[in-house]
Amino acid sequence: MSDLTTLDPEAIEHSAKAVGAIVHAVPGLQQALYETVKGFWTDPLIRCNRLKNLRHEFELAEEMIKGQKRVDDLSATLAKEVLEPAMEEDREELQKLWAALIARVMAGQDRRIRTEWFDLIRKFNSIDALVMSTLYEHQSDEAMISVPIDLDDIGQSVEHHTSRHYERADIKLSAESLMDRGCVEYGEDIEDATNSWLRKSYRLTTKGYQIARAVSPPAKAAD
Repeated sequence: MSDLTTLDPEAIEHSAKAVGAIVHAVPGLQQALYETVKGFWTDPLIRCNRLKNLRHEFELAEEMIKGQKRVDDLSATLAKEVLEPAMEEDREELQKLWAALIARVMAGQDRRIRTEWFDLIRKFNSIDALVMSTLYEHQSDEAMISVPIDLDDIGQSVEHHTSRHYERADIKLSAESLMDRGCVEYGEDIEDATNSWLRKSYRLTTKGYQIARAVSPPAKAAD
């Protein structure tokens, strides 16, 4: 384990309790947590907010892998890479993404996770996460077989899952932002039988599909 002599033992114990007993069960994760948090003990407000975020994300991760076996040889290096940005996030929809990544690390389903994705995910807005999740639900596999879905369909699906209404312009802006980041592309045009025109549809790229899967709750069996 890394040198922790610069840390207040009471602070270390407090941090471990703050994120729950789940940390104690996985030695690699405990080490990663200490490595992640040890740089901000001097600021109580930052410490409080970051621990609050991590606590909630661990609770979400625990729910995602309830009943599943946790690995005892996880990569502390990868766990630290996930925890550092995760502790900064306080928006619910985006906390779910980081929680899913934490859950995958804990369940040993992390071999498809690429750390270069993390900077991209950190730049997501909540609506980006919802749009990506919706497209993932409509895409059967990474072979790019998808059900055509346009902006109105995406908006309806997002509203159904969240009970929040987003303007069509907001959905379009999010889709275009995800396209600029290489996560989304145009699919086949959808023929409108009523008005006899073609509507643009959207789907995930291979990169977008892999990221969307990584930030979705892990499967019951390793994928």
